[in-house]
Amino acid sequence: TFDWLLSSCDLNFVRGEDSFIRSQLTSAVTIWQPYNRDAGPITDRLQTTFVDRYTKAWPEHLSSYYEDFVLAPHKISIVPILDNLLVLKPFCKDWKKYLLELGDVSNVIHQHIRKFLNI
Repeated sequence: TFDWLLSSCDLNFVRGEDSFIRSQLTSAVTIWQPYNRDAGPITDRLQTTFVDRYTKAWPEHLSSYYEDFVLAPHKISIVPILDNLLVLKPFCKDWKKYLLELGDVSNVIHQHIRKFLNI
């Protein structure tokens, strides 16, 4: 299955939202390249927000490099990320743990809506 393929890799390039979530739950380094580039600023903002949160605990030089690569993969080499997969693995495991501690996705969304509506 696709989950097996994702979990057998140390680095996953994903495009769709489902693959994006599944990859993060494997503790592999996830590089999200969303399909909807036509949405421009919205897609860019989502991707930047993800990168900021995903790499927050990473060593600064790797976080900056990852962001540069994700936002301009045609201009930046992947080699420094590949060279540091073992360094990044513990951070990806911590990220998975963080995601799982958020709880059921529908409950999280429900709580955000309630907070937004102030009810």
